[in-house]
Amino acid sequence: MACVDDGESPPSDLRLAWDCKYWNTMPEQGAYLDQDYFLLARMRALSNVYNVVSKLRNMKGAQIHQLTDSDRKILKMLVDLGLLFS
Repeated sequence: MACVDDGESPPSDLRLAWDCKYWNTMPEQGAYLDQDYFLLARMRALSNVYNVVSKLRNMKGAQIHQLTDSDRKILKMLVDLGLLFS
């Protein structure tokens, strides 16, 4: 559980399980494992950015304190790149 407690990378089987759940597919021929890795990575990154910005825009007042560390990292990256609050 080092990925939960210490922020280490999750085991590859757990990451595969999450990705299959996220894309609603099984890791079989013609499904997840046959897809282009870089396309899936870009889609995941864009989806994460969309989810965090959408969450931020729908928050009111003190709800901003409900942002997770991961949310804050994504938002900081967007601010640093001049894509948010510029």
